[in-house]
Amino acid sequence: MALHIDRGVDWGATQWFFDRIAQEEVEFDVIGQSYYPWWRGSVPALHQCLANAVSRYGKPVMPLETAFPWEGSEPVLGIPASPEGQVAFVVELAKTLKGLPRGRGMGLFWWGAEYQAMPGLGLAGFNRRSFFNAEGDVLPVAGAVGQLTAPLRRAGVS
Repeated sequence: MALHIDRGVDWGATQWFFDRIAQEEVEFDVIGQSYYPWWRGSVPALHQCLANAVSRYGKPVMPLETAFPWEGSEPVLGIPASPEGQVAFVVELAKTLKGLPRGRGMGLFWWGAEYQAMPGLGLAGFNRRSFFNAEGDVLPVAGAVGQLTAPLRRAGVS
């Protein structure tokens, strides 16, 4: 079972919550955090919060809600709101998750991956953060998320 809170970069709130969970002896298997970079902050701040959680509680961690825009937004964390920007965001998340202590980064859940704009249906802009463009074509981010289990390689690094 995962326990999920919306404090992906807030170590103080994360510690407060999970210390109380531990005091109450609530059993759980995974620490989940929401992480939307336009609301919550930088990828390094996410890494620090998740690394602290792994070290303190010994549980695997994962963003249980995340997304990134493919259009309709200013750059977020210096990454453009574009199909390529979505992929760049996933690569940054993958580096963060793979760099956590004891290999405890489990992966992620993309919020609204299937969302498509529909007349009369309010999606809070998440249709522009999904895995599909306005025509319903799959975007490269779907393949990038599918590669999270593959080893990461950077140019010039073996």
